[in-house]
Amino acid sequence: MITLFEGAPIARLFEGKTGISLLSVAELEQGTLPEAQILFLPEYYQIDEDMVPADLSAMLVGVAEVCAPELDRLPDGVFYYNFWPAPNAKLSVLEVVAQPNVLALLQDVLGRLDIGVVAAPATPGMIAPRVVAMIINEAHLLLQEGAASAADIDLSMKLGTGYPLGPFEWEALVGVERVRALLGAMAEREPEVIVPYWTVGSN
Repeated sequence: MITLFEGAPIARLFEGKTGISLLSVAELEQGTLPEAQILFLPEYYQIDEDMVPADLSAMLVGVAEVCAPELDRLPDGVFYYNFWPAPNAKLSVLEVVAQPNVLALLQDVLGRLDIGVVAAPATPGMIAPRVVAMIINEAHLLLQEGAASAADIDLSMKLGTGYPLGPFEWEALVGVERVRALLGAMAEREPEVIVPYWTVGSN
């Protein structure tokens, strides 16, 4: 069985699937844990080795984290997953950062539900969030330069690349604070490559 939190963005992955249960944050905090193979924790709920309750030791636990998915911080059986909402209603792939043994178990269990599991690098942004954040960052730079309006940039990206959303529409879907947090983490790791849009012209 797989347990998700009510309202979690990745819930779309599991629509129509069997063996899925829903849990509220209040139930988690009260220690009301189901018998499950995989538990996806909600955004901002972090755990470390000293915080893993005994009740969690028999299941795989997913932590919603894209800014600092570091393998050496992972307790046994814990993995990071990309929780950013996607515009594609037919999304059937989950990005994770996990140790090889955990990755294999995830691929086995989720594969039976026709959900693909992609091994992402243990770097800020993983794969899709990193690409999307960089596109959004470049769109803001274009806007700041006065090269085009936000509406024109969105329209151009949708018509020119076939993207389901323009950069600013995608930012609204994901959330401005999530995007800024990721860009900040990426810039901290790679300052010579990543220049967050809000820092341009600030010096």
